[in-house]
Amino acid sequence: INTRGSHDTTVSVRRIGDSVLEFAGSPAKYLQGHNAFGSDDLIGLGTAMITRACRRLGIELVESEIDDIRAGRYNLLRVDVNYSFATRSRANALAWIEQAAMVGSVKRRGRARIQGSSSAMWGEKSRHWKLKAYSKGAEITAPKHKLPTSLPQRDQLSAWCEDKLRIEVELKARYLRKLGLHQASSWSSGTALGLFQEHLSRLQLGGNLVLNPAEVESLPYRLRPTHSLWSQGANLRQLMSDATYYRHRTELMKRGINIGVPPRQEAATTIPLSQYIVSPCIEVPAWAVGAGLYFDPGKDGEELDEGWSSLSVRRRYGVTSTRPMPEPATPQAPADRTGEDIGHAQAQCGHHKPITSNGSHLPRGVGLERLQSC
Repeated sequence: INTRGSHDTTVSVRRIGDSVLEFAGSPAKYLQGHNAFGSDDLIGLGTAMITRACRRLGIELVESEIDDIRAGRYNLLRVDVNYSFATRSRANALAWIEQAAMVGSVKRRGRARIQGSSSAMWGEKSRHWKLKAYSKGAEITAPKHKLPTSLPQRDQLSAWCEDKLRIEVELKARYLRKLGLHQASSWSSGTALGLFQEHLSRLQLGGNLVLNPAEVESLPYRLRPTHSLWSQGANLRQLMSDATYYRHRTELMKRGINIGVPPRQEAATTIPLSQYIVSPCIEVPAWAVGAGLYFDPGKDGEELDEGWSSLSVRRRYGVTSTRPMPEPATPQAPADRTGEDIGHAQAQCGHHKPITSNGSHLPRGVGLERLQSC
């Protein structure tokens, strides 16, 4: 069952047996209508998302279950933690992703896999955790990720996203158990940022980001990493096969670029790749606070009605409960509220259908990937 939240965003709720509810979606989207930025209060977001979804589905919870929700006594099957970095332009963010994918690596996860033209992922098949980098400005132009037209100050929010490089760490159930963070109550105010910085530090980057927008932006995406590495003085013959080298050389020669000779030093500006990911955008923009664009669990948390439920997760997707759960009533039309639903089951960017709750937030981001409520 999908229940709608702010600005027609949704969160999926699935019943497993007689005593388990699975929630999938982004708390930030569900509560504020977008996931450009948001709170990193995992328990506060989980409480607001779960109780609002249950209320709209007519599911009543008992007092002891309300206490469990507020205390975070439920298991997490996936958590996505993400932060954004300002790069001054979308072109710079895309260039960073392309070059980091070429030269960056994570121990035991190797090089990145390029996804489309605006994202890269390290450790895609890992059953523990993986790292993803993408352009937030490019993401919100995609059909499934466009900002709702009903959002207040939509143009200003879109402009804020334009140059942002978002990096996301996805933590899976097995890894959360290993870290002792598989229950929401184990998370404190500094847990999200600490985990993010620790895992981001495992990304080994070499080389510089080459900025030459006038020349680079006119190139096909497949040729940009090659041009960027050549601009840094890299030995392309050692980085790619002969077939790829000569194919790219031929195509670039048609555009007046000869990668067979050293580049002119004044042709481009170079900046260390690592310099761009030093200072994440931690603070929520002042213009967003009080404008219906930021949900603060400490101030905006909804009141819990008597008879609400608790969570306690279970192995696959969420939470197990020993208490019987009443049949959900027909979903009611949501009241007109600011904010948005939990759309996808990921942080980020929501990709999973099996009930997952993800809180993709730009500045501070935590995603409750898969929750189960008893």
